[in-house]
This record gives sequence, C-alpha cells and structure tokens, in this order.
Amino acid sequence: FRMRGIQNVLISNQPNGFLKISNSTLDCHSREWPYVKDGYFNEADSYLIYSKIGQVTIENSELLKVEYLEGCGLKGKNIVVNNCVMEMPCTWVYAEGDVTLDGVHGGFMGGDSGLPMFEVAPNATGSLRVQNVRMSRSQWQATQQQTYVVGGLNNAPKYHAYIQNCDMGEWLPEYIAPVA
Repeated sequence: FRMRGIQNVLISNQPNGFLKISNSTLDCHSREWPYVKDGYFNEADSYLIYSKIGQVTIENSELLKVEYLEGCGLKGKNIVVNNCVMEMPCTWVYAEGDVTLDGVHGGFMGGDSGLPMFEVAPNATGSLRVQNVRMSRSQWQATQQQTYVVGGLNNAPKYHAYIQNCDMGEWLPEYIAPVA
C-alpha cells in the first residue's frame, strides 16, 4: 500500500473498526499539487493518520512527512505503530487518547522546528507508550532548543506517558517532560 502526494493520508472514523496497515509507505506532501487545477494543500491541517474512532495499527512501514513543520504525523487515539521508520520535522504524534510506538528504528525529526516530538491534547485521557525507539535530530537542536520530548501533559492531568528502552540522544535529559 503506497500513498503519496496526499494532505490527509488516512482518517479512521469507524466505530468498532480495526485497520491494520503492513509493509506500506505513507507520504504526506504537496509536490504533485501544483499540477492539479485549483489544488490547495494546507500544511497546518496535514497529517498521515487521524484516528477518531476505531483502532489503526501500522507495522513494518515507512511514515514520511518530511517537508512541513506544521501539522503532525499521527493524530487521535487508539493508534499502534510497530517496527516502522518515521521521518518528519513536525510533531510526530498529537495524542488525544491511547497511542503506542514500539520499535521505531531510523526515526528522524529534522529541521529547526523547536516542536515537541509528542504533544498531548488538552484534557486527553489514556496513555502514550513509547518503547524501543531510536530517534535523532540535528546536534544544533540538542544544544540550542529547550523543547520537551512530550508536551502538553500539564493540560491533561489524567494522561500518562511511558518511555522505556529508547535512544533519544539529541535531547537533553532534563527535557523529556515537564515536572508538574
């Protein structure tokens, strides 16, 4: 399954629905849009996956949103990412509920975004579970930007974030998450 040149690659809105995507490439960009009459790509509203209802699982795939600081990679709740490559300068996950990332190798957050890797929606409930993730970003960001890995926790008191067995070497340890 390959999607490219799409503003919003996938929206899950099926009660009790389960979607599993394997061995795929999801690529959010506007490179072909100038060739479409009256084509309009809104960077701020762009994302790879928005799971409103149901569950979306992505495995052994490549998740790309390499050109835009605005928007996010994954949005919503009940999202599971296993053994994938993720590359995007924007926030990787805007969490509105349960989100799990397990086995992201070759993850890169490029650009000089100053954005958190994960942002929790205000008043969200559930948990963010991140394990076995290797993520890198430019050395300049590591020394110059004071951005948390997980943002928004202060506005979601019933939300929990768990990070284990990860290598996020370009983030200073004091910027994993704000202390309440």
